[in-house]
Amino acid sequence: MLNDSFINKIILVAGASGGIGSSVVSRLSGSDSNLIAVYNKNHPDFQTDNNISLIKADLTKAVEWDRLLHFTSQKFGKLDVLINCTGVLIPGDFLNQTEEQINEMININFSSTIIGTQKTLQLMKEQGFGHIINIGSIGGIIPMPYSTVYSATKFALRGFTHSLAQELKNSKIYLSLLSPGP
Repeated sequence: MLNDSFINKIILVAGASGGIGSSVVSRLSGSDSNLIAVYNKNHPDFQTDNNISLIKADLTKAVEWDRLLHFTSQKFGKLDVLINCTGVLIPGDFLNQTEEQINEMININFSSTIIGTQKTLQLMKEQGFGHIINIGSIGGIIPMPYSTVYSATKFALRGFTHSLAQELKNSKIYLSLLSPGP
């Protein structure tokens, strides 16, 4: 049984093609909510229901967030919840990681969430309500060897979420950070 707070809501799930994002969409599919499931490279393998809009987008780009939020506003007239599940872990010895690997983790794990949160926050401020849920990691609390850059991005996400939550504490826009383990 789903919590009543997810009934009849418009929920955007960023990073819906794998891991936690895919599980979130699967759990909410068939509910009374409308889902916008966003993926980039890998087409999701979950069963799509009538309440799921599946959209391909590179969320490291602001213009893609604009397109996505425009679609959401036009189709549903509001956005109740954004769940930022984007993330990638490229494990290995830090000295052997390439600049491309480092930038990929920073851009997907942190920059895309900042860009998306800023764009979504503009929409939520206009409508006067909303909830942004960022998916962090236990790696953002406890250092993880051989996952140095990943941990750094999740530490940054943790600080970002807590700081922004303080900025918004007198509004009807809420921020949450979930930090699951393996």
